[in-house]
Amino acid sequence: MIPPGEISNVCTGRSTTINELVEIVQKITRRNLETKHSDKREGDVKTKYGDPTKAEEVLGFKAKTDLRSGLKLTSLPFLEERHRESASNYGHSVFREKAMLLESLEPPMLL
Repeated sequence: MIPPGEISNVCTGRSTTINELVEIVQKITRRNLETKHSDKREGDVKTKYGDPTKAEEVLGFKAKTDLRSGLKLTSLPFLEERHRESASNYGHSVFREKAMLLESLEPPMLL
């Protein structure tokens, strides 16, 4: 058990850039996100990632789902609703859309 007040990162231990995150979200939602890049500022951190060691050692937790797959699964209800609305307008099958989304989940998704 982790004592009160101590921190444990529940994560994969892999870093993800903002640009990578934007690309993942765009692919999942099939929408282009408008991004604005600015000059580097003092104090900006180039790379940062969580260390899952304490969660692995103390809690026995080891991440099994990568970021892309986790975001797809998390966004599925929202995407289903969007597709349901679209399907009612255009006669498409919501089930076909859901199957396509689930098929696009990439390894190493291990639930």
